Amino acid sequence: MGEAALHHQRGFSLIGIMTGLLISTLAALSALSLYRTLVVRSVESGQRANQDGHLAAGTLGAQMELQGAGFGIGTLATPAAANTDLIVLADATLDASGHLGGSVRPLTASTQASGNAIVWAANPTLASIECSALLASNGGLKLLRSACGAATQWSTLNWQTASELIPPGGVSASGATLRAERSSCWPFGQAGANSQAIKLTLWDDASAWKSSVCLPNVKAPST
Repeated sequence: MGEAALHHQRGFSLIGIMTGLLISTLAALSALSLYRTLVVRSVESGQRANQDGHLAAGTLGAQMELQGAGFGIGTLATPAAANTDLIVLADATLDASGHLGGSVRPLTASTQASGNAIVWAANPTLASIECSALLASNGGLKLLRSACGAATQWSTLNWQTASELIPPGGVSASGATLRAERSSCWPFGQAGANSQAIKLTLWDDASAWKSSVCLPNVKAPST
């Protein structure tokens, strides 16, 4: 009886143990790979959400600033005008001394003006004129300010960065483009379109980002 019972006893063989270890190892490696993928995707999603947030906030900030372009400049009979109180620049740069460089892109009644910067004058307190500018560079969008007598002085002013509306790299490396054109528009899409208004569009060819704003205080060219 003792020998029969001993003969029928079974245990773990070396092959069985090695097979179990192999299966366990493969399962652990698969779990670690899945965990790594989930972490990477979670980080990427967070980065994209953060980037989208900066883009939305920067776009809204730019629109709010542009709404004041031309305010308090001139009179009802002779309001602020394009190419004088609002100027589009191409190949614009800001040097270490705060001087803005670039070439003027004239706006006409039938021709758009596109560049990477736009300068405008306003008199928000009705006491002193202030110049502002949007500069798209290094994949970002800066808001610049300077005391001035007129927007036409843009190349001689000492500009200060008031805000990084969109941090560098927020859009494509080629940067955003700003385009001004005569348009029948009104702020916030309200009725009663002003046929002499200017519509400014900001966009990035490499992404889906695009935003337009109507500038009712600056008269568009008639020719």
